[in-house]
Amino acid sequence: MAAHSYKVPPPFDENKSDYESWKNEIKIWKLVTELDQRKQALAVTLSLTGKARTIALEISAEDLNKDNGLTTLLQKLDTVYLKEEKDRQYDAYTEFDNIRRDSNVTMMDYIVEFERVYNKMSKLKMKLPDAVLAFKLLDTAGLTVKDKQLALTACSDVTFSSMKSALKRIFGDNSPPVRTSQDLLEKRTSQALKVKLLCHLGQTH
Repeated sequence: MAAHSYKVPPPFDENKSDYESWKNEIKIWKLVTELDQRKQALAVTLSLTGKARTIALEISAEDLNKDNGLTTLLQKLDTVYLKEEKDRQYDAYTEFDNIRRDSNVTMMDYIVEFERVYNKMSKLKMKLPDAVLAFKLLDTAGLTVKDKQLALTACSDVTFSSMKSALKRIFGDNSPPVRTSQDLLEKRTSQALKVKLLCHLGQTH
């Protein structure tokens, strides 16, 4: 099989793409591309469309065709597409504050999404105490009161790591979040007791 070529930069669609995510993709592409450093900004410029391309073309070809051409290009695009830090902080906070597990999302997938949204917020210097983060995960996981109690019972200490592990072990790939089956409840009770034992043994990740 032929090796994948990394000469073509990641595309940017101002109507669909998240600018910061795209910038990170470009930084990754810069590390793996075989394209000469002086040609990278030129390639990115030609891959742009619409307003982004118009903005990029305000930079002369000579300035783009330099070792720092890509930096120059991204700084130019930043002036239009990169929000001020306080706006990015508020957007990240709002996304995290509104996160909820939908009925068709498995617990495993929800935890991945929860961590993604929280990491986005924490990168902007907004971090929560570990216990608060653990309770936030529990409260937004779409669980019944009994299921929440099972999760709390499963851990001897309230940390994000142990809460995450308990939810994974008890609920795994199960969805939707609300269930009333007595058999399933008994099964979960058994699983919760097992997890609690593992917590005491120090085996919970």
